[in-house]
Amino acid sequence: MSFKISHAVVLCMLFPAICAANYQDVEVSFTLTTRWQATSFLLETAEFFADYGPDSYWAFTESWLEPGDHDCRARILNAARGASDSEDIFKALQLALRVRQYSPRLEMFRSIAQESFKNNFNRNFEEKQMLKCCWAELGTSGFVATTEEELRNLIFSSSKINVSGIRRSSVFDHVYGGLAVYMNMSKTGTGQLESQNMTPLGSPTIILYAALGTSCFNSFHNIMAAASLRGQIQYVHRPILLAGCEVSGCVGLGATDDELRLGGFGVEMVIKNTEYNSVDITRIRSKDDGDMSKMRHVLSRHVEVGGCNLTALVVRFPGLASKLTTIPNHPQHENIRENLDIWHFKNIGLQATHRILSAADPFQMLEDISQNFPSLAASLSRVEPGNILMTEIIENQKVIRPGAHVMHMNRRPLNLDTIDLFSLVEHIWTDIREGHSLKDFGLDSEQIRALLQPQLPMQIAFGEGQPRINLEDSDRLVSWTNNIELDKNFEDWSRSIELLISAQQDGSIPRLRRNIFNIVAVIDLSQREGLNLVSTVQRYINKFDVPLRLGLVFVDREAESESEWKRDANDNGVFQNKKQNGDFELPFGISIGTALARAGTLLSRRYGGKYAGEFARGIGETHKLISRVNVLNDPFYNNATWAAAKEIFNQIFKRAFVAREYSTKGVRPDEDTIDMQLQFALADILSFDLDERDDLTPSSALYVSQAKDLIAAKGITVPSVLVNGLYCSLANARKLESELEQVAMHLVQLEIQTFATAISEGNLTDKILDTYPGGAYGWVLRDATPRYVPFIQDAVIFPSTYLVMRPPSNRVESHTYPIENFVNYICKDSLKVKDTTVWFVSDASRPAAKAVIDAAIDFNKRTWKGAHCQANVRFAVLHPPGVAPSQEAREAAQKFRSHHLGDYDLDSLLVQQGNFVARLLGQEHMATFRPPEVGLLIVNGRILDIPRDYQMDAEDFCLLLSQEHRAHIDLVRQIVGRSVPRSLTATDTTRISDMYMLSTSLLAWRRSEYGVRREEAEILKVLEFTKSAVSISGHGTVAFEAVLDPLSKDAQRVISLINVIKETLTSSVTVRIVLNPINTLHYLPLSSYYRYAVPLAPISIHPRAYFTGLPLKEKYTAHLDIPEAWLVTTTATQYDLDHLSLEELPDGFNLVEAEFQVEALLVTGHCVDINSNEHPRGLQLTLKNPSERAGTIVMSTLGYFQLPAAPGVWSLELRPDQSASNYYMVPNDEFGKYAQKYVYQQPTQDRGVEFMSNHAELYVASWKGISLNLYVKRRPEMESQDVLSGIDHPASLETERKSRITNVQLYVPSVKLNGRFSFSSILASFLGRWKLHTFADTGPSDSLKKLTNSDMPRSRIAENASRDLTLAEACHGEKIHIFSVASGYLYERLIKVMMLSVRRNTKNPIKFWFVKNWLSPRFKQYLPHFASRYRFEYELVTYKWPTWLQKQTDKQRIIWAYKLLFLDVIFPLSLEKIIFVDADQVVRADIKELWEVDLHGAPYAYTPFCDDNKVMDGFRFWKQGFWERHLDGKPYHISALYVVDLKRFRQLAAGDTLRVIYENLSKDPNSLANLDQDLPNYAQHQVPIFSLPQQWLWCESWCGNQTKLSAKTIDLCNNPMTKEPKLKGAVRIIAEWSSLDNELQQHTLEVEQLMSNISGSKSNWV
Repeated sequence: MSFKISHAVVLCMLFPAICAANYQDVEVSFTLTTRWQATSFLLETAEFFADYGPDSYWAFTESWLEPGDHDCRARILNAARGASDSEDIFKALQLALRVRQYSPRLEMFRSIAQESFKNNFNRNFEEKQMLKCCWAELGTSGFVATTEEELRNLIFSSSKINVSGIRRSSVFDHVYGGLAVYMNMSKTGTGQLESQNMTPLGSPTIILYAALGTSCFNSFHNIMAAASLRGQIQYVHRPILLAGCEVSGCVGLGATDDELRLGGFGVEMVIKNTEYNSVDITRIRSKDDGDMSKMRHVLSRHVEVGGCNLTALVVRFPGLASKLTTIPNHPQHENIRENLDIWHFKNIGLQATHRILSAADPFQMLEDISQNFPSLAASLSRVEPGNILMTEIIENQKVIRPGAHVMHMNRRPLNLDTIDLFSLVEHIWTDIREGHSLKDFGLDSEQIRALLQPQLPMQIAFGEGQPRINLEDSDRLVSWTNNIELDKNFEDWSRSIELLISAQQDGSIPRLRRNIFNIVAVIDLSQREGLNLVSTVQRYINKFDVPLRLGLVFVDREAESESEWKRDANDNGVFQNKKQNGDFELPFGISIGTALARAGTLLSRRYGGKYAGEFARGIGETHKLISRVNVLNDPFYNNATWAAAKEIFNQIFKRAFVAREYSTKGVRPDEDTIDMQLQFALADILSFDLDERDDLTPSSALYVSQAKDLIAAKGITVPSVLVNGLYCSLANARKLESELEQVAMHLVQLEIQTFATAISEGNLTDKILDTYPGGAYGWVLRDATPRYVPFIQDAVIFPSTYLVMRPPSNRVESHTYPIENFVNYICKDSLKVKDTTVWFVSDASRPAAKAVIDAAIDFNKRTWKGAHCQANVRFAVLHPPGVAPSQEAREAAQKFRSHHLGDYDLDSLLVQQGNFVARLLGQEHMATFRPPEVGLLIVNGRILDIPRDYQMDAEDFCLLLSQEHRAHIDLVRQIVGRSVPRSLTATDTTRISDMYMLSTSLLAWRRSEYGVRREEAEILKVLEFTKSAVSISGHGTVAFEAVLDPLSKDAQRVISLINVIKETLTSSVTVRIVLNPINTLHYLPLSSYYRYAVPLAPISIHPRAYFTGLPLKEKYTAHLDIPEAWLVTTTATQYDLDHLSLEELPDGFNLVEAEFQVEALLVTGHCVDINSNEHPRGLQLTLKNPSERAGTIVMSTLGYFQLPAAPGVWSLELRPDQSASNYYMVPNDEFGKYAQKYVYQQPTQDRGVEFMSNHAELYVASWKGISLNLYVKRRPEMESQDVLSGIDHPASLETERKSRITNVQLYVPSVKLNGRFSFSSILASFLGRWKLHTFADTGPSDSLKKLTNSDMPRSRIAENASRDLTLAEACHGEKIHIFSVASGYLYERLIKVMMLSVRRNTKNPIKFWFVKNWLSPRFKQYLPHFASRYRFEYELVTYKWPTWLQKQTDKQRIIWAYKLLFLDVIFPLSLEKIIFVDADQVVRADIKELWEVDLHGAPYAYTPFCDDNKVMDGFRFWKQGFWERHLDGKPYHISALYVVDLKRFRQLAAGDTLRVIYENLSKDPNSLANLDQDLPNYAQHQVPIFSLPQQWLWCESWCGNQTKLSAKTIDLCNNPMTKEPKLKGAVRIIAEWSSLDNELQQHTLEVEQLMSNISGSKSNWV
């Protein structure tokens, strides 16, 4: 759709006053600030280049020159363009600057500098006297320099000062020359560096705190850089801009504001259901109420007026911005519900799709429709969708469910529920950075995209990554019991492998006459697991005609000790006697397992696998089940006995012998001959000493011995199964919580998929199988390996981890040692390109390391033939970080170099190699790094930690390299092969080998990091998109692919993100969005408008989200759409954002503004007890820094925890009580023992997490906060202690409260004067920022007492003083805690009445707790005065909805959920009881009565619904149908009032139980209609409810008037019959309500008047 500017619009542009007289539009605007001050665009630009590499950071820093004309915006962008190696990098920078990507990191540096400033100058950071814009600090010595002369003296004397490390070292520090802080790797328990691990150069570290662009920076930097190059110091820079230091120059651009104005958030204006009137009509503002509307005008990204997109005009002519945006925006669909019946909108998804795809700019139309749908619904319902479009959509929906969403960026799956602009920018910058590193090697855009967007994702299902082991290369090892291709039983079956195509679709196994599913069972016949496997496979073959070929290998598995024998009984569920004389019919020294293995093997070798199979089946039938499984015991079977086995053997042997004799001689042997041969066979089986035999035929003992030697050589354990060579041991099956037979059939199903894919792609035909050596089985094993080495091949026990192998940097690694000698490779032909690189990270002084090096040399010397071994490899030894060089390590380094090096040079080389390895491994691996016992092998990016007791040989290298070739290298060859020139120099060879190394490791890492299941990845490949997709093609490295329903909430946000990226990256991005609407709808899919806030230009300080042209007659609820890691609260608004009515605004008011603030970022994680592998439920954690503290407990659900934190350095500790007494955090050096066990269970660690012996140091430096995995271990003798058993007594709550964040602000209006905050606003911001406590904590401050009383009439003062005195005298006894929630002005008015009713009727001290999320600024500012006047305490709490828990989208349902789902974690653990009271309730009794009710062991108590108002019987759904059956006689309770025993609640893990039940039920949109009531009532069978006496809650809707007089509380329940408004019902139903309300209204006005007098202007919150 295109728009034209009409004459009327032009007239309005020229004469806006004329149009404004005829029509007044309303603009609704939202801004977002941060708790911390704004940061410098120049410093943010430098941080961007730091992420590209240390050399880029220093290049930008050293090239910066202050401009003479001070056009700072252009100067910064021009300098950045000059420092960018490509246009893509510059565009990524612009994107990062638009969203202020690096602001949290700069604030983190500021917090570290604040600590240094205070320690070194002994005064507060904010003091401006003797301002120091630059200072240098020598490690932790306390010596600092603030002038050039002092700095030179400090450098000169630094070598003479004993310094141990630096404060707050992190991966974010800028180290000159690129030397990582890890050069001093090991730390003591206090976090200080160990002196024995210092570098041989012994250079002390000096930190420069200064900002690029300040007057002192260049001189300090030049002095320190020169000293660093001379080797005198190690130079670390931390950028910090103090207030006042930005007075001149460009460094102050963006940093002059008190707080950062932020984009990257969305706002949803939801049309409110007005079935019940929920507006406080007394709070409609008068014309001259407040002046928030006079806030300065700012521009959003998208300027639209009257249907015209005026963004380009605003950008081109900024002087006309105010006139352009004051053109009236006439709403064209004022009545948005224009008689839309169900038949009008049932096809509206298809109709919207047609409109989008028909537009001149489909992306803009998609954004317009998804974000303005309510106003466009009527017109869309009249669109006729095309038949071709409908056909394509229907075809696509055969592959993907209608309305389903999928989104990938460069094949990286994106979670649409949690994706945000900041994480997208991070992903984009990562991929552009990787693309540029590949481009440096000469790869073109197509090749780079292929490497960044691999066509085959990582295969993660069990079996898809399992090794194939070839047993056919071992003569007569396997005894095949059947042959599908030759046995007569299968002669009627088809031989066409096309049957596998249909089998893949319907999940069946076809009757195919080919040996295409070959199962080999390696078993001990005395073990039940192996027998179960064989009997299951035989049953599939014989009863269900499944074409499985079964092979058997019989061995005996002797237990090495009695403890192992006992363990087998316990773990495997099979009791078996393995003592040598356990079966008295067997000779001494022959176990039952040995005898059975010999018997089965003898039958197989002499007479064929058919008879061996019969023997195995017979033995299985002798194992009778004695006792069945129960909760206490495993199933118990009787033992196999030789007597029973011999009888089976005799029968089979005779039959087999007769059959063979008859077939060879044509006559049946006589009985004597048969008996004689049988006795010979039994003697052979039971013979102990092989040397006594004089029979030349190999004995059964020899057969078994050969089989055991062969499987041992192949690395196969007993019992185990191989399906077409895919290997699974019993240990693997148990790790998967499965049995061997279940795994075997799962692998068969996977093989069907493998065959079907090969057939579909033309790689497998009947002809190929007919001619392939070995037939179908030979084809399957064509790439099988000859042996199995678990740490190389077993992805279950040894999950693979990867890193990107980057060549050593010329700037970094050559700092102290020539780059050409830094890594010395061992290879066969140095002039040949090597597509495989192996780095062995090890201390060469260890004997085990020497053995690996010898094996690598041996592998390199050999000549390998055949495809099974790929020898095109180069090998290098690298010294590990944190290990001092030894003489043996020096000798190993010298060994591979042609020229001689002295010890000093060798030590320098080894230290540099250690630093290189530390940078290579990165933070997530270094967090748990310990010098390996043997060594780390890094093979094309894959990291293998060689087991301590394993000795590698050349064959292992062959196996490892062959596996890596198949996994990645073959694909990389196809992609980059054409970039290899034919004639090569030695330099070319090294460069191209480095290219292969980088490309292959990058591909492997991306597959492991972002891998998705094949079926999901293939969806976007198979979908048709000729007619149903919007797309643009770019030439850069970034590509987005998505499937979206255009009429969905996800589409509202996603298309905004895509458009922001598209606008910035322009032709560098490729986008394809396949539209996937729901074909038939029974409801309007969207009932909201949506806007996204992002700056219009790369360097802009005023982003906002705003709405114009909203239909005035609707009522709206505003909802912020923010990143998951943000905690946000409302700080300023003059209107009720919960019930916004635009048509009720006073005349002349056409601007509604709201300001929100990011209060904190989240630190989230998962906690595991490393010994029990369980989550330590109730473990208490504390997060603190020098000025703030927060606490939480660990859920048993996933071990989840969350804590709030501003950018900075924080210490995460176990709370010093039961938690610290029972547990300790596992530090780095100890965690290394467990890392292999847990590495696959949780996501990787974020950067900025460092574990010490008693705490974790967290560097919050990103908009995504911190996500970590916390591992703890019980202290000795504390294994049976429960951390919840020692919860502090409530008396300790006072002590804890004084150290907790209370999240309370003083009442001061947020009034802006001349574009700046007033003093009172600054005071409120300051007090709120430092989390000062409520007046109830220590009593009102002097200033507030003055504020409260100074200007009141004397009679009023006396009245208040008298009332306060009465209340003070009345408050005694145990403190009672009341919890409530409220949103919107109406419910805030109601909740004040509730609080006063509680206060008036209760003599005990009271503390109120409120969920902060939805409270308005005016209520939060009023609370301190309310608390002071009526003498109660209060605290505001918050908890962010976890990402793993099913989300609610409706605001009311979210509020309901918070009443229940987080009771165990939202309050401090020392709080043991709390009472929830609904906001619309009046309490008439002393709440102490309810506080003291005995709950009889239940975690909470509710009041059952009344049933004496018979008029409402038709609405009592719980007395019929599902609810009546489910409750099974239990009452259905009302959730308006309940008391919670939090101690009992936590002990029973009731919160976890409720969350699990909620998760299961909430996936059904028709369940939990009344979430806060339905959930606890549904869960009564798991979480019991104690029923309170009926008089504790009365409401007119459900209770009869005869019980009203005895009611202790009255609730204003909604009445589904009358739908009476709350306020009207309150006045009518509750006699005292009006007097309570009038008193509070008067008090509110008094406080407002006082504050207005002090601030000098009207307040903004009445």
